[in-house]
Amino acid sequence: MEFRQAAIGVAACFYIVLIMIVILIQVVRKNERVGANYVENYVGLDNSSI
Repeated sequence: MEFRQAAIGVAACFYIVLIMIVILIQVVRKNERVGANYVENYVGLDNSSI
């Protein structure tokens, strides 16, 4: 019974991590252009402030 509960816990954790990775990939793909613009603006502000 202990082993079964541990196996279920590990499987649940793995499943949750897998879902989080998939969601993260979806968000990154959707916001790829916005993220690139943000980084460019951030770097530009840093360069101009120096």
